[in-house]
Amino acid sequence: LKGDIISYFTGYSVFAVQGVNSLGSSKSALSDLRDSGVKHILIAFDMDLKTNEHVKNALEKLKAVLAECGFTYSSLEWDPCYKGLDDWLLANKL
Repeated sequence: LKGDIISYFTGYSVFAVQGVNSLGSSKSALSDLRDSGVKHILIAFDMDLKTNEHVKNALEKLKAVLAECGFTYSSLEWDPCYKGLDDWLLANKL
């Protein structure tokens, strides 16, 4: 649902995972994205990555997987009083 909200408000395609520790099965999908011409990934982990070591660790794992797959990447940040980018978009669009 988060990915759908972000895509709706931004117009961007979104690759969403069910949780930060669900990255293992993402490699084949990421390979498909690369093969279709995607070169750069914008990462939008929830802002609890600032306080939750598990989320921070998952972000580092994702960065390693993206680099391994040949992507460049950058991370988005927003007002941390909104946990997710979807929350921030909803608050600022309504």
